[in-house]
Amino acid sequence: MNEFFWHGRIAQIMQWTVLAAGLLLAAALPAMGDETFDTCKASGSEKQCGEQWIAREQARVDAVWHELVSQTEGNLGAKLVAEQHAWQAFRDASCIFKLDDGFGEAGGFYACRAELISARAAALDAYLKYIDN
Repeated sequence: MNEFFWHGRIAQIMQWTVLAAGLLLAAALPAMGDETFDTCKASGSEKQCGEQWIAREQARVDAVWHELVSQTEGNLGAKLVAEQHAWQAFRDASCIFKLDDGFGEAGGFYACRAELISARAAALDAYLKYIDN
């Protein structure tokens, strides 16, 4: 199949994935947490536990990303790299408002950022599954 076909299909998958991720994030308010974060927070620093949660989710993104990139080449690969760079900038700017002193505890920041990263892992996994078919 030609490259334009794949680009169009990936764009469609991305649109649906972003919509689904947004709905999941909205449903997650104020914060879903994960068991490891909740257990850690009960006995440790919220900041340290939150950073570990974010790191776990980022490791998932990195693993799926490397698998995806290994299966693409040429212009499609370059477009995916550009998309990933744009997403990384978005990730780095996301959820900062949750650190505002008037908003509440910083735990909302960690949950927001971790869930955002988790949604990206799901989006990349959807790309990978589509390419595999």
